[in-house]
Amino acid sequence: MSEEKVLKGKLHQADFKKSGNRFFISFSPILPDVPGVYKVLRKKDRKPFYIGETKNLFKRLKFLFRCNPGKNPHPCHTAYRNAFGSYPQIDEFCKSFIVEVTDTSKMFGRIELEEQLQSEFGTNRKDFYQNWK
Repeated sequence: MSEEKVLKGKLHQADFKKSGNRFFISFSPILPDVPGVYKVLRKKDRKPFYIGETKNLFKRLKFLFRCNPGKNPHPCHTAYRNAFGSYPQIDEFCKSFIVEVTDTSKMFGRIELEEQLQSEFGTNRKDFYQNWK
């Protein structure tokens, strides 16, 4: 598999619906329930905001886009706070960001791929978010 094919993932749009006090997140197309690397991109220009890896893309990204920092916020939520001054709200986050996922279930090196992308785009460092506009 070529490096370009590995790095180019599939785009997924998060949508939310509110029912009473509950929020429901869905993705179009549906996220795979597999290990992988994900890039959270600003929707308007596809600028990478955060890059991560997980053993389950479906579960991790539902949690991430639910935007409930609680006592242990996801590092992407902390990065958002560093960039914009407050934790993200579910509606604004879903409107402003899209996610690109790469299925790594049939390859080795999920963490190495995550680190390569972080290095390439310069994400996941505090100074990156201080000047992120």
